[in-house]
Amino acid sequence: RIRHLIQFAHTQLSIISPKEIPYSIPQNHRSLIVDVFDANILRDELKAQMVWRGEILSTGTGNDIRTIIDYLLVGAFQYFGKSTGSKRSLTIYPEDPMLVKLRRNLAKEAQ
Repeated sequence: RIRHLIQFAHTQLSIISPKEIPYSIPQNHRSLIVDVFDANILRDELKAQMVWRGEILSTGTGNDIRTIIDYLLVGAFQYFGKSTGSKRSLTIYPEDPMLVKLRRNLAKEAQ
């Protein structure tokens, strides 16, 4: 199986596509960092106070970030704003409802 490992600051996620690979293939590494700041402090005091950070890492065979970013975003949505306290593992398949909904909404926006 193709396995994509995704990791938040303290969260590890895994995305697996159902494609079987009977041999060893090169792995690519992709990442998405989401930083959330307190808007009131930023606006009033012009200081950037981070309130949450999500670091999402993915390892897999695909090298086109345009196809991987949807998986990274769905993984980020699962734990957005939460303090997990440790790494988490998450499996997201191509037919995952959140992934399908994200792609459908993006397709509508593109029209």
